[in-house]
Amino acid sequence: MEVFMKFKLRFGKIILIALFMLCLSTFFSISVNASTSNTIGGRFNDENFTYTVRVKATQGKNGKVSIAKYNNGNSDKKVKIPQYVKHGDYKYTVYRIDQLAFYKSNMKAIEIPDGIISIYRQAFNECSQIKSIELPKNCTLYGSGIFSRCTNLTQITLPSKLEKLPPTIFEGCKKLTNIVMPPKLVEIGTASFDGCKSLIGIILPNSIEKIGGGAFSNCSSLVNISIPDKVKQLEHTTFKNCSALQSVKFSNSLKVIGASCFEGCVNLSSINWNNNVTTIRSRAFYKCKSMKSISLPASIVNLEYECFAYCSSLESLTILNKVNMDYISQDILKNANDNLTIICYPNEVIYNSLAFREYKIDFINTDLFTVNVQKQNYPYKNYEDYFNDPSKYTVAEEEFYYLHIKTTFDSPVTISKLKLDYINDKGEIVSSEYYERDIDVYKEYKAILQVDNSSKDYRKFDFNEIKATVIGYNSSVNGYDSNRVNHKEIIKCSNVNENGRNYLSITNNGIKKISDCRLYVKAYYKNTLIMTGLTNIGNIEIGTKIYNDEYSWSYLTLFYFNREFDNSEFTYEFIPLYAYY
Repeated sequence: MEVFMKFKLRFGKIILIALFMLCLSTFFSISVNASTSNTIGGRFNDENFTYTVRVKATQGKNGKVSIAKYNNGNSDKKVKIPQYVKHGDYKYTVYRIDQLAFYKSNMKAIEIPDGIISIYRQAFNECSQIKSIELPKNCTLYGSGIFSRCTNLTQITLPSKLEKLPPTIFEGCKKLTNIVMPPKLVEIGTASFDGCKSLIGIILPNSIEKIGGGAFSNCSSLVNISIPDKVKQLEHTTFKNCSALQSVKFSNSLKVIGASCFEGCVNLSSINWNNNVTTIRSRAFYKCKSMKSISLPASIVNLEYECFAYCSSLESLTILNKVNMDYISQDILKNANDNLTIICYPNEVIYNSLAFREYKIDFINTDLFTVNVQKQNYPYKNYEDYFNDPSKYTVAEEEFYYLHIKTTFDSPVTISKLKLDYINDKGEIVSSEYYERDIDVYKEYKAILQVDNSSKDYRKFDFNEIKATVIGYNSSVNGYDSNRVNHKEIIKCSNVNENGRNYLSITNNGIKKISDCRLYVKAYYKNTLIMTGLTNIGNIEIGTKIYNDEYSWSYLTLFYFNREFDNSEFTYEFIPLYAYY
């Protein structure tokens, strides 16, 4: 019995020691775990979330943690993110949601506290059951696809101070019907709303400066859109396949419409253009089958590959550019309406472009050029007498057709092509032809049109008058540079008649030599303006007599058809446009 009692006492001691060691081990395990998790990058769990320590906690001061993972992803219950969480002896503020934290979770609702200030890429990607989300007002969004493919999401409240929507943030949210944009939003990322098929309308705040490529592509319920004033360029595919889109209003600052920007917008019929768009990229309006008329502003200079191809209802395309275009692709109207009419100013690039070779062209030129052709008699030295009998070389008179052009351009312009309509005494056009010759015009042009009555011998028709229409011109005259310094007040030009010969006299304020000078010259016969032209003179010493029959402007002595006009009755006026010294 005594032996048994000693054994029992000893065994009891062993049990007590074992229990003490177990408690001590547990205590140290808990302390080590708490200590290890309170390091930057350390992790710990509660019943719902896995947290990552971002800022260490200390006694009396909270640390900061992010939500790394939602641990009940298969549950459809409402999720509430805590504002604070305790672990061991430490307390932490929950301030951010990490990438993929709720990826493919089945929750139907979530409550996000105001303390959350940042959410990272794909955090709620493919949360297919969630229907609405309200984000804290100070929250910032980072990275792509944060709410992409949330296929039941119908409503979301964005942070009021948000300045940038990341790429693909709502991509594939096919039930999202409406969204209020933050008032300070500056940028909408690439494909932000791509595939939001239920989005009917969206108001973009004027603070927006950039809309990324494909931002609203495949939004098949979007009806109208107004581009904010600060947006200068629409990127590629921005509204591609918005099949319900009917009207678009461009901002005043918009200059470039990107490739395939409105491709497949089959119901788009109204575009409110501004006066600053310069470039329409390839396939920008490809297959916009409801557009019946397009009026491009005067600022347009580039029309790229197939930009209006397959616009099968297009009846008229108006191009209001008054000067030469930089580029027109020959395929801009591929498979468009066969009955399309091009309405444009007599722009040479437009007229010669292969893009319009199959379509009717109506020219607008009433506010650019006034053109008249008039008959007039002037004396000339009769070369026929000279060749028959030189002793009978006489001054005779003949009837000429005079071409008189006035233009509203402030700088010189070159007319490259005129259409001449020959009209009989009944007012009928009996024939038409093109008069192709570079005619330099500054304000006003007057010269003999090289058509006379002898033309009836080979034309086989009679005509009483000629009507001329400008159908090709270039606003940049060869040799004219509007950036050169204007020296109208420095160079003084005057005409001097010396024994029947006219010469140009140039004076100025102390300059000894002119290296290049562009002149607008007006020729008068008995004080009547009969001819004008533009000419250059160069390397001229001041004081040199520049005779009209020796220098490049000698054509103003009116040599035509081997006829020399009597020069003694002519005077000239010279207007310098620019000069180099």
